[in-house]
Amino acid sequence: MNSHEYEEQIKQICAKGDFSSLDIFEKNLIAIDSYSRALAKKLLETNHTYKVIFDDDLLGLNIDFGSGTRLYNDPKSEIKARLNELGGKYFLYPAIFMYGLGNGALISALLTNENHKTIIVFEPDTQVLFIVLNFIDFSAWLLKNRLVILESDVCDFSMYCDLCGLDGVFKSCNIFELLINTPAYNVFLEDFTKVGQEFVQMFQWKLECYGADADDTMTGINQTLANIPDMLSGIPLSKIIKERKNKVKTAIIVSTGPSLTKQLELLKEIKDKATIISVDSSYEILKKHGIKPDFVVSLERIELTSKFFESPVSSFDDDTIFMLSSLTHKKSVEYVKARNYSLVLKPLNFELGFKDNDFGYLSGGHSCAHLGYELAVTLEHEKIVLIGQDLAFGNDNITHADGYVYEGLADEEYDKLEQALAYGGKGQVLSTAVWGVFRKEFELLFQKNKTPAYNCTEGGSRIEGAIEKTFKELCEIIKNENKPKFSIPKPLSVNEQSSKMLSYTAKLKSAVELGKDFVKKASDIDKTIKIALKSNNVELMKNTSQLARELKIIFENKLFESFFIQLCGTTIKTKEMELTKIIVQNIELDEKLKNALELDMALFKSVSCFVKQINESIEKYFLAKSKI
Repeated sequence: MNSHEYEEQIKQICAKGDFSSLDIFEKNLIAIDSYSRALAKKLLETNHTYKVIFDDDLLGLNIDFGSGTRLYNDPKSEIKARLNELGGKYFLYPAIFMYGLGNGALISALLTNENHKTIIVFEPDTQVLFIVLNFIDFSAWLLKNRLVILESDVCDFSMYCDLCGLDGVFKSCNIFELLINTPAYNVFLEDFTKVGQEFVQMFQWKLECYGADADDTMTGINQTLANIPDMLSGIPLSKIIKERKNKVKTAIIVSTGPSLTKQLELLKEIKDKATIISVDSSYEILKKHGIKPDFVVSLERIELTSKFFESPVSSFDDDTIFMLSSLTHKKSVEYVKARNYSLVLKPLNFELGFKDNDFGYLSGGHSCAHLGYELAVTLEHEKIVLIGQDLAFGNDNITHADGYVYEGLADEEYDKLEQALAYGGKGQVLSTAVWGVFRKEFELLFQKNKTPAYNCTEGGSRIEGAIEKTFKELCEIIKNENKPKFSIPKPLSVNEQSSKMLSYTAKLKSAVELGKDFVKKASDIDKTIKIALKSNNVELMKNTSQLARELKIIFENKLFESFFIQLCGTTIKTKEMELTKIIVQNIELDEKLKNALELDMALFKSVSCFVKQINESIEKYFLAKSKI
């Protein structure tokens, strides 16, 4: 069944009337289609060879696989025993991770426990899934994401990351356990192990994303605040998009890996046919070879990267836009201010709080190449080509292309070495943990965007999701394409800049007031918690826990999320995971309350420190200078 045939079948089902008029399977199918079209399509393509054993009692539903094997020996007694077992140890778990749907009765029973905010089920046998979805209507739970049913072969890393965003899932990181529904699934040990490993890798990835160094985060916030006036004076991203969107077929992201050297002559031949987006470290190399990039992108917080822009301004730069993230070091901004420049906001909480679509938002990734890729997608190119994106050591362990003159800038990246699959899919190459993070971010971007990405690096490591072709093959196509001659967009008018400055000031002043309010309330509850702990009175500790929960509601406040979560989010998430571990423990209530209150006290103290830091930065780097 091709995609068109599948879509027609779904349309026919939907045309039957309102949702309530559909049969059980059709309701479940539509619900699954809402989050995994691939699994819904598999269900429609399933061949049915299993025998269903049913005696009007869903608890007793069994499936005969043939050859004398069944899903259960005695379904009713086995399900009741498993439910009793899970109801003991896992009764308070906010998320349940189950391998195997079984006959659906166990999952239906678990859904009646409101402590389980999310239940994720991986069913390895599509026939079993098809049968159960014809008997039990899970559609209401599926549509609310309270229940998610998947198969491992239709679940990529991006989907595992999406699962992490469901209620109760990430906070279960420290207590994660993939449970087996019934012993019949022991035959799928390899797939069971794979699913468990994917969850562990996803949790590790998310922890790394949340676990940005607090000093780095604060540096980025400080520099964003300091750069706002220069950002508002520069070229707005919105004007670049308006004038250049969907005008050029191909974008080429030029990175500085060892393989770039061999691609430069070909790049020079088609430089006037494609949008050339150079990372900061490739700029001088391209300049040396007479290849003018349309954009040069940079996003590092550190001062050393400003060296990439310290060469004298010349006519070579006339048609190039230097696009820097707003958190870039002030020295980099000073160098590009004499050129055509655009500072863009990153989709980080602090910067999202400004809600400014004229100057945002681009690049949630960690490297300049990710910024370049997102720019290429935003400008709606038909295809995106990567060159110099080795993400691995080259021959003789070289790390960059010829002409890269600031080798010392990246020495810290080489501390943690690791092996990676080589470009072309054969053998391994030496890489680093940092490059591994960059590679994974590209893979997530490729999964989320439909624009074809071609990896023409012809060296280094493989990036899953990109089409591997020689650069020469792509150049044969690109040379027949056209690129218009673009003018450089103008900055906003002085009045427009002033209006935006007023808006930024108002938002930041509101954030400061909210921060002060939280710090005061946190100080008050700190005293209350200490009294409750000293009293050892269960009722007083219960009441104090309720007060702590009420204060934590502020963490969901939109203004608080915007301007404070970026710095204190890691602490909140970590404490949340520790609290979940305490809640599910089988210990006396008074001990559980004590442990939880001590954790809350530490949480409020840490968050207060972070909030004070941000308030001080807003005052120092923006409000004191804006004079509004």
